[in-house]
Amino acid sequence: MNIVSRCLLAWVGMLGVAQARPVFVENVSTIPNPNPAVWQSFPAGVAVDGDYALVGAGYLDQSNPQQARVHQTAFLYRRSGVGWSLVRQLEETVVDCCLAINTLNVAMRDGVAAVNTTPMKVYELGPSGWTLAPSDIPVGTNRGLDMRIDNGRIITAEGACSWDGGIVEKATDGVWRKAATLPGAFHDCESTTAGSVDILGNRAIVHQYDNLSSGFPYGEEQTWIFRRNAQGWAREGVATLSLIWPQEQRDFLYNTHAAISGPDVLVASGIVNGINVYRDVPGQGFTIADHIRPADSAMGAGESALLKTSGDYLLQKTMLTDRGIVLNVYRRGADARYEHTAALMRRGAIWDPWGPEAGGNIALCGRTVLAGNFAAGVVYHFELPATPAPEALQETFNAGLASNWTTSAGSQFTVLRGDRSRVLRQSQIAIDTRAIFEPANWTNEAIEVDVKASQFADNTAAISLITRWQGPNNFYEFVWGPTRLEFRRMASGTLRTLWSVTPWNGFPTGRNFRMRLESIGTRHLIYIDGQIRLSLYSTGPTRGRVGISTYRARADFDNVQVTPTPLYSIYRNYFDTTLPVPFASRVGDWRFYEVVYENGGVDMGLAQWSTAGEGRVSMGTPSADQRVEASARVREFAAPTGTQRRWFGVVARYVDESNHYTLALRNSNYLVLSKRVNGQYTTLGSFAVNVVPDQYYLIRLDAIGNQLRAYLDNRLLFEATDSAHASGSPGLATFKASALYNSFVAYQP
Repeated sequence: MNIVSRCLLAWVGMLGVAQARPVFVENVSTIPNPNPAVWQSFPAGVAVDGDYALVGAGYLDQSNPQQARVHQTAFLYRRSGVGWSLVRQLEETVVDCCLAINTLNVAMRDGVAAVNTTPMKVYELGPSGWTLAPSDIPVGTNRGLDMRIDNGRIITAEGACSWDGGIVEKATDGVWRKAATLPGAFHDCESTTAGSVDILGNRAIVHQYDNLSSGFPYGEEQTWIFRRNAQGWAREGVATLSLIWPQEQRDFLYNTHAAISGPDVLVASGIVNGINVYRDVPGQGFTIADHIRPADSAMGAGESALLKTSGDYLLQKTMLTDRGIVLNVYRRGADARYEHTAALMRRGAIWDPWGPEAGGNIALCGRTVLAGNFAAGVVYHFELPATPAPEALQETFNAGLASNWTTSAGSQFTVLRGDRSRVLRQSQIAIDTRAIFEPANWTNEAIEVDVKASQFADNTAAISLITRWQGPNNFYEFVWGPTRLEFRRMASGTLRTLWSVTPWNGFPTGRNFRMRLESIGTRHLIYIDGQIRLSLYSTGPTRGRVGISTYRARADFDNVQVTPTPLYSIYRNYFDTTLPVPFASRVGDWRFYEVVYENGGVDMGLAQWSTAGEGRVSMGTPSADQRVEASARVREFAAPTGTQRRWFGVVARYVDESNHYTLALRNSNYLVLSKRVNGQYTTLGSFAVNVVPDQYYLIRLDAIGNQLRAYLDNRLLFEATDSAHASGSPGLATFKASALYNSFVAYQP
């Protein structure tokens, strides 16, 4: 039976689209619990097929003290505009306690739906709608936590002494029956659940996530791969996931999951490797061919609470420290690489985690994504966009022009030579001024700027960043001055301050600050020097331009970056704990240190202890645009050997040991920016600096497009242009120097 899936056809508008950054999307509607007083468990599972959706539900009936019962059902919905209308409640099943009421697997695909009650019920879509199909499916072993449908076949996880997969098909007499068991490994016979399963064409997988199984070596998890032939289903291979340090260097937060995408078997790993892509290599079996990682993989997004696939698209549910739950969407391209195309977030408070695994299910079909929030009793409905995110933009003013900006009357914006580079200077202090950046008129947008104030007219004066500027009556604004730090919204001519505090140190003049305001969906965030100061939910203007403004203040603006995405923390660590660092690569004697001073102060960090040669670590997902910053001090330089330099610093766009950029403080009292190409070093810029042992320096290297900028202690010292390395990971490096690092921050702006 060959069925053309409507879920696949709905993606045609996006195929072939290439984009460097994902589109951020908020849910367009929700499916609420139809009767919260009865159905305690909603949603216990979700599924979608074209314009129809299934949501599982259950409740515990304790009216009989001698025998509690579990009631389970599913609710059928049909799309109505951007929302969903309840069609009906499907047949209800009552079983003896105590099955988990918060999980009920449901699946839909191409006119077939299954509800994994006890026993399973199968429905078919016909001219009169969805009807219960005849079935003869044995109850079998304990239900697992996963079920999929493809090409008229149903696969469900079955957990007990072994974690198996069960195949259900429609027989020639029109009755749905269990057609095969895909045997898994032996686990303890007290297990009530099993691992994830998937089926695509004639291939199926049964994931064994419990590494204590006697079916394979300790420290491994395995995905058992089956293929259907003329004789039935036979095991084709194994995808092995190692949990042994240093592959992932931390305990997993969630059970691992697996899925099928075309010829690939995808297995969720951890924050270093992300999602492993296994491919069948003749003579070698299924081996790791690639990794799928978002930019913030090392901050938690590399782990997967759930995985689901549809055609060339992969849906990953994960949780981040700075954004809560995110659903990442990836697309498998013609080159077999996976591109991060979208990130989905619920509308509302940014810190609401909405249960990474509770509710157990996510689903996608075409451009429609459903995600269950068991804690809130709601299903979030997302629609993936048909167009990619716009490209990030940069304005450095090095050309001596500000032609992309529209300035307000009476302002004095001029491009001129600043301390170390050309800047956009606003000199008018008698009136309020504004400059709007015309090229970016977006829905999701962020503006990040180097700002140095030189004079405020009084304590009420300020400098601001603007998003979603539609005109003087509609915009958002981040305002910072000597006595105020505010986030404001102007909507239909009414100005409202949504957040306000008194800055503890005012706004020091003569010092460079990195200010950032982002408005992504209904979430708005403020950063100063890469540190978050505010996250706030607000509705109001939905699109517009970005800009800068002064309220009776003189200031220099430089290195403006406008992006359609939020700040991505590639990796940040202030080393206040000794938790393992997720190194992607490591050379040298790296160890944690802790110094306790007589006054009670403590200095903790990561040290490269040896002075014998090169020390180097890289962390995080390779990316194009990155800011890398570390607070570091040298403990000891090695004794001089000829003309050899000794140094310590940071690394950007690390490809391998022979290809990367380095910004380092040298024993010769210089800050030097160099590139290494095929092992050969070339100096791109330098600046004289007095390097004092045991004194901390804040070293920062920006690599934005082909622009490289070197900072020391928040001061821009020099710039360079180079295109040798377009992408890579951030990191730290030393050469014949023992150095201590007590903070490391790398992010994609």
